[in-house]
Amino acid sequence: YINSKYPTQPYKMLIGHSLGGLAVMQTFVHHTNLFNSYICIDPSMWWDKQTLLTEAKNALEKRNFEGTSLYLGVANTAPTDMDINKLPTDTAIGTKHMRNILKLQGYFENNKQNGLRYKGKYYESDSHMSVPFITAYDGLRFLFDFYPLKINVKDAEHNTAAYLISKLKNHYSNASKQLGYEVNSDEDMINELGHDLLQIKHYEKAKLLFEYYLESCPESAAANDFLGDYYLAINDTKNAIVYFKKSLTIKENPGIRKKLENLAKNK
Repeated sequence: YINSKYPTQPYKMLIGHSLGGLAVMQTFVHHTNLFNSYICIDPSMWWDKQTLLTEAKNALEKRNFEGTSLYLGVANTAPTDMDINKLPTDTAIGTKHMRNILKLQGYFENNKQNGLRYKGKYYESDSHMSVPFITAYDGLRFLFDFYPLKINVKDAEHNTAAYLISKLKNHYSNASKQLGYEVNSDEDMINELGHDLLQIKHYEKAKLLFEYYLESCPESAAANDFLGDYYLAINDTKNAIVYFKKSLTIKENPGIRKKLENLAKNK
C-alpha cells in the first residue's frame, strides 16, 4: 500500500524504542528481509519471560544475516549507586530491563560469523527516555557511513577533471550498490563545485563536470542550466541560450528566464 501511494525507494529501515524496540527485534529475527537495516533503541527484551531474547540468541548463532545492518542503543537504567560491572549478576526487578539488553548486546558481539553488519553503544549519560534521540542519530551515521563524499574547490583545482569525475562515479556506484537502487550525483555539490571552478577560471574542468552531470541526469533542468552558465562564462552566447531554453522546457524557472531576457537585450 505504501509503495503504491508514495514515492518510496527499495531501501527500507525500521526504527523502534522500548516496546517499539521489541517490535524491531521481532521483525529482525522472524522477518529479517522486510527491511535492509534496523535501529533498535533500548528494547524491552524482558517481555514474555525473555522469549524473544532466546529466539534472538538462536538466530544469531545459526543463521546468516549477510546484507542486513543493525544498530543497538543501550540506555543507563541501572540504579545510580550500582556498579555497572555487577549488573549482569544482579537479580533485582529494577535492573531486569537493562540486564536483558546487555545479554542481547553480548549475543550480537559474540556472533560475528553470521555476516550481520552490527554496531552497539552503551549511553552512560542517557536515560530510557533521552536515549532515542542520540541513538537514532548515531545509528543513521553508522548505517550510511558510506554515503558522505568530500570534494571541495581545492581538490578540484589541484586534480584533473577525469580524476574528479572518476571519484564521483565510483562513489555513487558504491552508494547505489549499498542502497539497492541507482543514486545520482548530488545536484547541490555539482552546482557549487562547478561554479567555483568557473569563478577561478578553470573552464574546461567545469565543462566536463557539468557534462558528466547532464549525461547522468539528461532530464534535469538544473543540469542544462549549469552548462548554460558555463557557455555564458566563456562568452559563447549561442550555446548558452540553447541550454537555458532546454532547461526551461523541462521546468520553468524565473532566474533562468531572466538570464535569457538579459541575453536577448545584449544581442
